Amino acid sequence: MRSRLLVLLLVLASSFPARACAGSDPLARARLLHRAVQDKLDDADLETRIRSIWQLEEAIELDPQGRAGNHWFLLGYLRELGRYDAEARSCYRNALIQAPRDRETWLALGRVYKREFLRRLDRESLAHAVAVLDTAATCPPLSSLPWLALAPLLYEQGNLPRAAFAAERALVMHPRLPAAGLAAGLMAWRTGKLERADSLFRATLPQLPAAEREFFERPDEFIGRTGPPGSPTGLSGFPDPDPTTPENEVVLEYWSRVAHAYLLFNDPLRVGLDQRAATYIRYGPPARVEYNPLRSSLNSRSGSSRQDYPLHAQVWVYPDLNMRITLQDRSLLDHYTSAASSEPLSNSEPDRAALSRRHDLITIGDGFAVFPALPPAGQRVDVTETLVAFEGAAGPRLAAFVQADRESLEARWVVTDASGRKVASGSQGVDRSACGGGVRSATEFDADLPPGRYDVAVSARDAHGRRGLQRQTVTLEPSFGVLSLSDLVLCCGGSAVMMDRGAVRLEPLAGAIARGSSPLTAYFEIYHLAAGPDGVSRYSFEYRVERLEADRVTHRPVPTGTFTTWASREEAFKGVVRRQFLTVNMASLPAGDYRLTVTARDALSGASDVRSVPFTRR
Repeated sequence: MRSRLLVLLLVLASSFPARACAGSDPLARARLLHRAVQDKLDDADLETRIRSIWQLEEAIELDPQGRAGNHWFLLGYLRELGRYDAEARSCYRNALIQAPRDRETWLALGRVYKREFLRRLDRESLAHAVAVLDTAATCPPLSSLPWLALAPLLYEQGNLPRAAFAAERALVMHPRLPAAGLAAGLMAWRTGKLERADSLFRATLPQLPAAEREFFERPDEFIGRTGPPGSPTGLSGFPDPDPTTPENEVVLEYWSRVAHAYLLFNDPLRVGLDQRAATYIRYGPPARVEYNPLRSSLNSRSGSSRQDYPLHAQVWVYPDLNMRITLQDRSLLDHYTSAASSEPLSNSEPDRAALSRRHDLITIGDGFAVFPALPPAGQRVDVTETLVAFEGAAGPRLAAFVQADRESLEARWVVTDASGRKVASGSQGVDRSACGGGVRSATEFDADLPPGRYDVAVSARDAHGRRGLQRQTVTLEPSFGVLSLSDLVLCCGGSAVMMDRGAVRLEPLAGAIARGSSPLTAYFEIYHLAAGPDGVSRYSFEYRVERLEADRVTHRPVPTGTFTTWASREEAFKGVVRRQFLTVNMASLPAGDYRLTVTARDALSGASDVRSVPFTRR
């Protein structure tokens, strides 16, 4: 009888799971399993990770309410490490049911949604990631990490104000965190705060680990040579599109691209930047990205094997550069590399013809990287620069007239000679413009310079960081002491508006575009007139307006030989320098392109000179 009872007990015991026999307290067992997994979480190999998953599943069965610890969170983390993101997302959602205000779980769930967005470029996943991280930012204890994760995702959504706010919050809450400094510098640059962006980057970069700092400080090793052969390498090889500012805008754009690529593509569980980051750094954001497009091959072969292996593909499209860059994830582990091909893929590099037409772009390394020379369209001020060569008492005098489409501006100018040496510079506020057509502010710079060739840069900036830039090259001719004319200046308004107590205040016609039927006013100066015994100079001038038409080959305006307006005058005055206005009747001119030509003759010496200026009648 006693032996039969023992057999019965053994059978009953075998019918219970072994996990129930481990102890009489399921909660204690669950707590023990939870701690065992925690102790080996970060350095677990595959076998240990599989065993940990089993242990957590047992802990969940023993403790479904999570009183011994949030087992779902640890299970989600292990699923993430195993690259099972869908299962990880489900685990994190279950973890939030047990702990709805746990910041770490919200952060982890946002990380999974972000990874799904980057994998398939799914805008819905991006929206989920932003919403989840928004919630994480409100969970105690408050931290900079949710704001730091939000900044690049909000920027991807096109919400620049919120992205800038998130970056500033991250910096305020953790000012010594290098990633927060990078995010704040990036958003300062994107919102037009040049000085703050430059200051933040220069303060943050020395704090980065050496391997990460290389991306910022050694672009020649990452995107190729930054200047022509023989030029300095690294950041010193970057051209400066705006010499009117102490900051180099191309360097700031490069730093901002690296920072955004680092914040967006770097995964804390899968560390390392792939070819998506490299492509973004070289060419900026694409117009669109195609995921596994139908016309792309989604298979690859390894070595001499005839076996095809599946892959994922992203095609980054840059229509302005006539370029399509194919990136392949041959490992199926969200790590993209350049497309494997024995020959260069068509349209995988910028179209040289397209680049030659884009004066708003700067190419690096023979087109291996492209950067904007102008601010983004939303931060741009339309600036018009009119350069006029006059003659002063000691030689040539250069005047730069700056006009912009906004008020409350500060204007700057910098003049450099052929050797790159700065020979003139200055800054000043602007006055309200007398011109119509949307031009609202104007100012003038001038400097006496020796004869030679000069690069002239003018810029304007408002209080909100919006800015504009224009650069031109001008050649100042020496004076030979014989009759000569200054450049012709097409002005808005009549001569009475531009004369103030004997002084002349010019305001050029913006874009040399004449609108309406009002007369066109032109200003010029005549130098080195010969004076008679009575001190009186006698001269005559004539002007003509010639129709221009586009050449069929070059499409540039060329003269047609058709003169629509002609007039002449004779004058006498005391002095050897004459400041002259003339008025052209526009009522009879149809819309089109024209050229105004003025010829002046000295009645006493017989010397003459000619100057021309094109304009458009609308």
